[in-house]
Amino acid sequence: LATVYVYRADIGRDPMDDPIESVLYADDRLIGSTLPGTFFVVRLSTGVHTLSGFAHDQGRLKIDVLPGENYFVSLSVESGQSWFRRVSVETGERELRACCVLLENWAPRQRPFWR
Repeated sequence: LATVYVYRADIGRDPMDDPIESVLYADDRLIGSTLPGTFFVVRLSTGVHTLSGFAHDQGRLKIDVLPGENYFVSLSVESGQSWFRRVSVETGERELRACCVLLENWAPRQRPFWR
């Protein structure tokens, strides 16, 4: 299995200001509802997978993963559009540590506790 970290840094945005949710899916499997300053850990089998989000649009990213590898995907939601961007391990680790708290699988409209 590969490990994919999907995070929303949303730098410069106050997470308490009515954040825009984006529901995260991996291969049409519901992962949870994302918010600024949060991340999910998704385990995927070897091969090509599709990450998708649903805010007011439906953004997508295809990612080809190898077993035992870590991958980082930055998700941003701007004006109702969800944008996925794969980043290097170094960038992902740095940005994730600086911004985010881990979420369990959340249903849409659930709110996590902020750190």
